[in-house]
Order: sequence, then structure tokens, then C-alpha cells
Amino acid sequence: VSIKAGGLNVTAGISTFGGTSTFNDDVTFTGAAANVTWDKSVDDLIFNDNAKAAFGTGSDLQIFHDSTDSTIKNNEGDLLIKNNTNSTAIRLQHNAENMLVGNADGSVDIYYDNTLRLATTNTGATLTGDLTISDKIIHDGDTNTAIRFPSADTITAETAGSERLRVTSTGQVLIGIDNAVASDVMLQLHSASSGVGPILNLTNDTGDCRIFFGQDNSSGSANSKGQFRYNVAGDYLAAHTNGDERFRITSVGQVLVGLATARNTQMVVYGDGTDDNKPAILFQNAITGTADNSTGIYIGGNHNDAHGYVWNYEAQALIFGTNNTERLRITSAGRVGINQSSPAAYCIHA
Repeated sequence: VSIKAGGLNVTAGISTFGGTSTFNDDVTFTGAAANVTWDKSVDDLIFNDNAKAAFGTGSDLQIFHDSTDSTIKNNEGDLLIKNNTNSTAIRLQHNAENMLVGNADGSVDIYYDNTLRLATTNTGATLTGDLTISDKIIHDGDTNTAIRFPSADTITAETAGSERLRVTSTGQVLIGIDNAVASDVMLQLHSASSGVGPILNLTNDTGDCRIFFGQDNSSGSANSKGQFRYNVAGDYLAAHTNGDERFRITSVGQVLVGLATARNTQMVVYGDGTDDNKPAILFQNAITGTADNSTGIYIGGNHNDAHGYVWNYEAQALIFGTNNTERLRITSAGRVGINQSSPAAYCIHA
């Protein structure tokens, strides 16, 4: 040990100091490969590169810098960082920017570039921004139930290890199948069970169950001009076009066309009295042609009177029968035959 004007220098061997020793200048502890220096001028205990501050009998905790990185190395048990001050936090920062903040009796917050991205809460966690997942989200304790991303622009849902739902890159929604029958199919339901078809079940306690058709127009009614409605309270099924009801099947099976109120008949056809909305039925086929409304068989009323019409637009007969046998015929020339298929004159033949 040598004491000089510049300070205390321990050069070799073991030096023992009893009582309280005071050093008023710099002190250097020389190691085999690295030194530790007390620098009085800056009030620093300086550990040179690779000089370690070691704690524990077996150097269980070490703190050092190796000229490149700084390391806190724990070789035994847990590494605990404690803050016993209430209402404060433990912060991991780069310069003045937060990276990780643990709040006393509160959230643990993770930051990106000093912007909060993930915060734990008393019920879970709150994520701010995007969450990137390579393949799947798995239900805890139920590993065969998952939300997956099997390919680009595709989402699937699985239960019991099998795919149940798929949304394709073009927006197709497929249930029970992974490939649509055509590219213009936007919703497809498939059931693999033998003898059991896929069921789409719409339910309501007392109101309407509805399927809408129309243009994409959220600001008006164009998106619901066409509708199928089942009224649960009234037990009737109705079809709408151009925003109005056109067809109804009542709870007892009555068929109403153009009318919402049932009559004492099984089927009612109603027209509003205009030429293009007559209360009638027109029957056409390939022989009569379907080019316009002046072909086929017309049964019903007219738009400007209260007469009843059974009208054949074709140059053919009207035939009436009972018991699977022809009973009456009106030929295209106006001859009437009862039990006669070829009446010879403008008279009734029996």
C-alpha cells in the first residue's frame, strides 16, 4: 500500500483497514483484467468495461458493461424490481420516452415510440391500433375452436376442429362449405347431413321476420323495396315489390294477390281498376305465345266494369268438364255444344 499526494494506491497483496477509513482523493481498485475507480471529481464509482458489481456469496447477481452492452445478470432465484411507494409507477424508458410502465395497483402499459398501445385492465386488456396474427386465435382450454386466417384476404371460424364459416377475398360468406358454387354467389349454406337440408331460421317474438331486396341506398327506402315478411303475431307470409305488399298467404292458407284483407274464399285476386292492373289471371304457354297480354286464356274482371270474364284470346275452344269428361264446349266460332265436341250450328247441341 502506498499513499501519495495523488491518493491511495493498492498495488499488491491484501490490505486490511480497521475502523473507519476516509479517502479524500481518487481511489483505484486494480483487477486482473478490469479496474474500479472512485473518481472524486465527478462523485462516481466507475466500473471499467467488464468490471462487475457482484452480489451474493456465489456472485448470484451481477451488473456490468462489456464495452458494447450493459447487463443485469441473475444466476439464482427470481429477479425482483420493487417500488414500495404508493401511487407511483415503475418505468422503463428510452431518454424521456416511455417503453413500459407498471402502475401501482393499476394497469401495466406497453408503448411504441412513446404512444400507448396495450394496457391491462381489471377485466382484461385494451389494445390501441392493429393486432397482427400469423394464423389463428385459439380458445383457451378448447384448442379445436379457433378463428383463422388460412390465406390472404380470407377469414374462417372453426369448432370441434372443423371449419364452419368462411369469408372469402371477394366477400362471399360460406357456411358449412369452403368453396362457392359460382363466383356471383354471396351467401351459401351447406349441410353435409344425409336427408337434412340447410335451414335458415328467422325468429321474432311478436313482430316481422324480414328479408329485404333493393339498391344500396342507406339514405332512403330503395334498399328495401322488395321484401319477404312473416308476421309472427298474425301468422301470415307476405311479399312486397316497389315498397308495397303484393301477395299474402294467411294463417289459414288463403292466397291474397293485391289485397291484405281476407275474404270468404281460398284465393282472392285484386286489381285497382287500371288497365295495367286488372283483377284477373292470364294463362299462357309456348303455343299461345307470351309476347303480350293479348294471347292465352284470361279469367277475371276488367278495369272499367264489374263483369266477369272467361276469355280465350286464341282461335280455339273453351272446354268445360266434370268427372274427367268434357261436358260443354264453346268453339272459336261461338257454337255451343253440350256433350258435343263438334256442334254443327250456332245453337246448343245436347
